[in-house]
Amino acid sequence: GVVMRPKGVGLRKVLTVVQFIIALIMLTGTVVIYRQMHFILHKDLGADRSQMVALNLPNDSLASRQKEAFRQTVRQESGVRGTSMGSGIPVEGVMMGSTIAYGPGGKKRELMCNYFYIDPQFLPLLRIKLAEGRNLSDSLRTDKKESFIVNEAFVRTMGWRSGVGEKMDGGGHTGKVVGVVKDFYFKSLHNIIEPMIMVYTDSQRSTLLIKAAPSILPRLKTLWSQYYPSEVFDYYFLDASFEAQYADDRIMMTLFNGFTLLSVLISCLGLYGLVSLITARRTREIGIRKVLGAPGGHLVLLLTREFLILIGCAALVALPLAGWGLQRWLSSYAYHTSLNGWIFGLPLGMLILITLSVTGLRVVRAVRTNPVESLRME
Repeated sequence: GVVMRPKGVGLRKVLTVVQFIIALIMLTGTVVIYRQMHFILHKDLGADRSQMVALNLPNDSLASRQKEAFRQTVRQESGVRGTSMGSGIPVEGVMMGSTIAYGPGGKKRELMCNYFYIDPQFLPLLRIKLAEGRNLSDSLRTDKKESFIVNEAFVRTMGWRSGVGEKMDGGGHTGKVVGVVKDFYFKSLHNIIEPMIMVYTDSQRSTLLIKAAPSILPRLKTLWSQYYPSEVFDYYFLDASFEAQYADDRIMMTLFNGFTLLSVLISCLGLYGLVSLITARRTREIGIRKVLGAPGGHLVLLLTREFLILIGCAALVALPLAGWGLQRWLSSYAYHTSLNGWIFGLPLGMLILITLSVTGLRVVRAVRTNPVESLRME
């Protein structure tokens, strides 16, 4: 027969399939990680953290007396669009507190909950929407002692149909729920939205939130030094602090991109070596087929089909493995993107294009060789 089984080609094919498997897994991983990061950064978080400066206020009693005066001075600045004073949304996590509430049928429940100590400006400043009821108010004296705002997650946990009017005790307050806010993310998307309570109090005013462009910082620092000359000007941006929670995810994405590029390059080098070896060994076969009248296109297809079969074999192993691994990684997020068919089709298509690009030039050159020269060489 004219088909030769050269030594070493079989091993080369196995190695190429292994390289294809690695490249496909890495390419699929890159697509999914990019999608998840895009999902995180563009998801509606239910609270507007953009251009929000958070100032950590002094805790000593002498400095505390000046907090309201400092806030009023800041509010009068031309670039300031609003302020709110309370516990803010701390980078290190929201305060936890014991709560007593009554479920359907008056059943008493005690649970640990996330507490936000706020003022009436907090919800409109962060554009947090009410699902039902009302916001807390300065015009109602009882709001500082008897009123609660909870989130939808709290309502679900308690099994209430409607939260408004339900009795509660916690956070130094005893009274009823006056409002329910729509769920918003106060932790990273790795976590589910937990039950949360908001109360109006003057005793937990540790943070001043200021809605203003970053260019306001020098002016804020000047005002700070006037009111608190011996205190450190300690601030952060809400959006930056929230996104900082995904620093490890970003590092992983960068590393994955680098390893993906490396694996594709190694696959290309291995593939080019294999195609050079196969075309060199099949020179006689190509020459005979051309003499017998086989068209060039048929010969190109004959040679490239072999590499496409190798990709098919790699895909049968790589794509299920990638799907399993990536589903496990996505499950580390309480909220994540989904794995669709095109996510696996795109890397496979990319690898086929890369393979055709690498093999095409070498195969076409072999096919264009004069058949007489090919047979003479053999």
